Amino acid sequence: MTLRGHGPVKEMEGHASETCFALSLLKTCESELERRGELEEVDRKRVHDALRQGLAWLQSNYSVRAVRPEAGAWCVWHYVYLLALKEAGNALGVWKIGGHDWYLEGAAHLLASQRADGSWSSPAEEPTQDTALALLYLKGALVPVETKSGK
Repeated sequence: MTLRGHGPVKEMEGHASETCFALSLLKTCESELERRGELEEVDRKRVHDALRQGLAWLQSNYSVRAVRPEAGAWCVWHYVYLLALKEAGNALGVWKIGGHDWYLEGAAHLLASQRADGSWSSPAEEPTQDTALALLYLKGALVPVETKSGK
């Protein structure tokens, strides 16, 4: 596998960011078709099956890192993955994936990796892009976030 501009990398076991974006897109399309009264029962079942399969894959492969570091590309696309994870969680209305509070774990991971000047940067050294993506993630979740106090 070759990522444009990044040379060859080891084959990845699944693609978490693509799965997350697909989940949010499926849910958005389902909602729009439902709103317009154009979602037939056979299509509803197909969408629900795809959502269930995608979420099951995400639950069994969950990580705030998305792909093991040795896979090579996780570090370049890490901030894209976190944003995709946020989009999926919000679209599906879930605040836990595989028993993990995806938003709090992602936020803690981002805050721990923030540079002294307030920016973020992957090994690809794209601090403007990486910082923008990190801030979009940190902007917040639309689903309820459970805290230790239960609020």
